[in-house]
Amino acid sequence: MLVSLIYSILKWIIDYEEAVVLKVRVTKGKLKIISVLSLLFLFSACTASDATLMQASRELPFPVLVPSNIPEEWEIAEIVYEDELLVISYLTENDHQVDLVQDRNIQGLNVAFLRDYMLTGTVNEQLYMEGIEIKEISTFLGELTFFQQPVPTVQYTFVKKQDLFGSLERVPVYQVIGKEASFEDIKIVVDSLNVYSK
Repeated sequence: MLVSLIYSILKWIIDYEEAVVLKVRVTKGKLKIISVLSLLFLFSACTASDATLMQASRELPFPVLVPSNIPEEWEIAEIVYEDELLVISYLTENDHQVDLVQDRNIQGLNVAFLRDYMLTGTVNEQLYMEGIEIKEISTFLGELTFFQQPVPTVQYTFVKKQDLFGSLERVPVYQVIGKEASFEDIKIVVDSLNVYSK
């Protein structure tokens, strides 16, 4: 139904443009209808994203994070929520993909190493040997890694610094993955992360 509505709107816009070329008078009422339909379409898209985030924030056993300030040129490509996995995918102005992954089962991050880093300021030798960099961004601390295959990828797997001072058993772990993106793109997302609330 939505597809047929969009098709009808596009057909009407094309007919409208042809009418203008032929200098046929178009009433203000039709222009108002187009404006209202366009706003409804945009509103429904925003509402679907908000509804998905709201559902995830109610159901997930950890705080859902969303960036509060991303560049205007970026757009949300998609939001996927299923089986305790929430992925918000952004397209940058250069069409690079940046994914914010929130999943209870993110593995590979040694939270004890991060706590040691917070307490001593030194990087564990094992991480250093594996080419993993400990990086602090805003109120978060995590491991930064770079991959070249299959596409250049930067991955930041992190926790809230404050969570490192309690029990380490159920610390929420988050990830931002940039495909053909830069560390600066990753930093833009992480710098403005806040707990989702609506």
